[in-house]
Amino acid sequence: LEAVPLHLAALAQAMGLLGADDAALAEAGIDHIAALIRRLRLPQRLREAGVAEADLPRLARLAAESKTVRSNPKPVSLEDAEKLLREAW
Repeated sequence: LEAVPLHLAALAQAMGLLGADDAALAEAGIDHIAALIRRLRLPQRLREAGVAEADLPRLARLAAESKTVRSNPKPVSLEDAEKLLREAW
């Protein structure tokens, strides 16, 4: 959220959401997407999607090496990637 608040606020506005300021709009957008995921009964955790815990270090390496992650507005180290995946597992 802190890396791209204006982008998230713009997405929330495009979804027709309202907020007192950009931070509130960004939070509303995040909450809206989370509610949609629950309504669609999509997996909430990586383990619910069939990802094995033993695969997390390999997935973190792949993520850290990807062009998408390398061009992320907030730098992501290998350790950051693995921590994020473990939190999502």
